Amino acid sequence: MIALRGRERGRTHRARGEAFSPRVLTGLLGWWEAARSTELAPGARVALWRDLSGNGRDATQPLPERQPTLLADGVNGLPALRFDGVEDVLVGRTGLAARSPLTLMVVVRGEAASPSGRIVSLGTLAPGEEIGVGVDAAGSRLALSTGIPPGSATGERATNVSALGWQVVSLVFVPGRPPELRSNGGAPLGFSIPEDGAGLNVARGAADPFFALGAAVGGVGAPTRMLLATALLFGRALDANERSRLERWIGGRYGLGVG
Repeated sequence: MIALRGRERGRTHRARGEAFSPRVLTGLLGWWEAARSTELAPGARVALWRDLSGNGRDATQPLPERQPTLLADGVNGLPALRFDGVEDVLVGRTGLAARSPLTLMVVVRGEAASPSGRIVSLGTLAPGEEIGVGVDAAGSRLALSTGIPPGSATGERATNVSALGWQVVSLVFVPGRPPELRSNGGAPLGFSIPEDGAGLNVARGAADPFFALGAAVGGVGAPTRMLLATALLFGRALDANERSRLERWIGGRYGLGVG
């Protein structure tokens, strides 16, 4: 643990744009980052991933067999949580208002095909419905995960970008508008089924819904085999400048190329 703290301090010192923090952007609901969670021990099971936003929205898992593990050198010398794609999942409450717009951003690496798996799932809709970032039905491409399939039989709205390899993935969602899913700061991703890029008419929803990291909301089913370094959730749609600034900061911190 001491070595991890030392590596984190050194890396943080060298990262570009470190004076910036997600906390300067309004609407931050949750921020989970393995590199700043120095109470975690490398190789240990993670029962609690502390929320760094100041809102107390920790991600937890009481069952040891379902806890992800901390990998000390996950991405460019910084740690990440490894989810096994079988049953690992962390859950918590989002603090989102009912039918709220949102921005979700993650640094993630898919490690293997995880058909219809979820990277981050938000229960912003009615029971059994959700929105989030996931993997398509074949387990190979990034997808917009929803519980409202228009033309997609599984609800996984497949994009044209691979889910494998480290990348900064962002989702900006406003109910009723076309969702914007991006990889490494690029243009909005296209969907393999044209209707999947249409606006989502979210007519239902409850305040403060659950979230899940590594599986579907509720922590049941749709697991993803992946490394997750950080996840951020905002209760509003960041504008283009804010999103780009955050993506560049994250990309610089983790040594990932962000356009």
